[in-house]
Amino acid sequence: MTEGNTSLDDKLAAVRRLFVGKLGAKIGEIEVARLRLFEAESEDDAPPALEALIFPVHRLAGSAGSFGFPAVSESASVLEKLLHDIAEDKRLPNDKERWQILALMERLRQSAAKPEAPASSGIDIGRAEQDQPKDGENQTVFLLEDDEELASDLTSQLEHHGYQARVFHNASDLRRAAEKTPPAALILDIIPPDGELAGIEALDDILRACSSPAIVLSRRDDLVSRLQAVRAGAHGYFSKPLDITRIVEALDKMTAAKENDPYRILIVDDDRALAEFYKLLLEKAGMIVEIVTHPLRVMEPLFEFRPDLILMDINMPDCNGIELASVIRQKEDFFRIPIVFLTSESTYGRRLLALQSGGDDFLAKPVRTDLLISSLISRAERARQFDSLISRDGMTGLVNHSKIKELLETEVYRGQRENQPLAFAMIDIDLFKSVNDSHGHWAGDTVIKVLARVLGQRLRKTDIIGRYGGEEFAVILPNTEGADAGRLMNRIRAAFGQIRHIAKNDEFYVTFSCGVATFPAIATPELLTTTADDALYAAKNQGRDRVILAGSQADFAEMSRKPAAAARA
Repeated sequence: MTEGNTSLDDKLAAVRRLFVGKLGAKIGEIEVARLRLFEAESEDDAPPALEALIFPVHRLAGSAGSFGFPAVSESASVLEKLLHDIAEDKRLPNDKERWQILALMERLRQSAAKPEAPASSGIDIGRAEQDQPKDGENQTVFLLEDDEELASDLTSQLEHHGYQARVFHNASDLRRAAEKTPPAALILDIIPPDGELAGIEALDDILRACSSPAIVLSRRDDLVSRLQAVRAGAHGYFSKPLDITRIVEALDKMTAAKENDPYRILIVDDDRALAEFYKLLLEKAGMIVEIVTHPLRVMEPLFEFRPDLILMDINMPDCNGIELASVIRQKEDFFRIPIVFLTSESTYGRRLLALQSGGDDFLAKPVRTDLLISSLISRAERARQFDSLISRDGMTGLVNHSKIKELLETEVYRGQRENQPLAFAMIDIDLFKSVNDSHGHWAGDTVIKVLARVLGQRLRKTDIIGRYGGEEFAVILPNTEGADAGRLMNRIRAAFGQIRHIAKNDEFYVTFSCGVATFPAIATPELLTTTADDALYAAKNQGRDRVILAGSQADFAEMSRKPAAAARA
């Protein structure tokens, strides 16, 4: 068990001890409410007295089983149903019902003195954890190439795409280095100076000793050579002259970790102890969780936290879960977020109403941990897939025009709340029409995908990249000052401009222009967009291939060129 899991287990045990310590007080609270109900003199007093009793009983029914008191949960559930039946008639309990209430209260007290084992998950939660992105992913590739000029060119181009290449001129040296420190991938020329057959044997020898995925480079493009490479264990094969873009695409596929951002779960439950209990369980399964204990305060966390799923109780004060789900569904921004009700509510009609109000699933308390986690992961994953279909650009995988505008609103709102700066950049590929006219639309599409990849590789995970339309891109840089954003976009501009593209054996280079606007100098998302767009066209009018910061009109490309010119003078 990892240290993190041990820490979470300790927290779960602490939450359970806290519940056990307060269990007597919870039953005492129910007893006080029961006395007030029994002391009520008129039918007009029945609804508030019953409501005051139902809420603590409901809480106990939902939480006790999770903390190792299933008999308490069962007795409280029976009592809650009885009270609901009485409340529907808007009357005081009759003599028979009073005796039933007293008997159930006694069962509650007796059950509270006999704790059982906490609800078991039935599985190792660690196995249910989401795949987490790995920080500091190894992006070093080993290159076996005897042609020094080609090796130098490949190394330079790979660096522009974010890969560090270590060059070897013979297979033995590469094998020893790979055994000691396996690279992210291997790029191997299978026709070294000592002959074609020796090259295949060397490839087979290297791949037996090193599990890193391998790409083969060769002067030959015949089926026999490709078959030999496949049999040796190669994952890719490229014939010369080389198209670096295709090689990088293959490297990306072979080296990419499964980077699923943790699912974000918003728990809405007025029972703080139980909400904390479920929060710890879900965090142990790799999710990010926030809690709202007052239903009327849910809107701000929805905008701020942007959950993948809402886990909600039904019976809450001021606004029940059914009403709250209906309100949430009225907001277009949250219409697609799954709502899973987790409650001790047992009546069929109530469950049906909960689903009709906009709920997606219904889980009864206490719930097995494996069922809870599996249900939430399944719902959240489907929601993400659906959201991706409608909010992402099919060619690049970046968020689309409408989504980037929505996310800009969210980030500006966050910046206002947290008093943090934000930069917004608009990018347009220079002379893109001439790329399509000269090299074909396939080449234009490749250029767009390369720029999308360069942006994704060089920006932070917290930055948001979108395809704004055609050859235009937008980037949101949270917590970033304008000058820092300008310098960053200029470094990306310089790197992109050095990438060689190939179409029909023709080589060509492409540049982009960029305009940057900043918050809070520009206060609204709409003005940020128009201001960045104006700065972009200022960059175009000043000769393209440059980055302009709105307001200062600073030309970062020109500033980066001056030191180089001075050094040459």
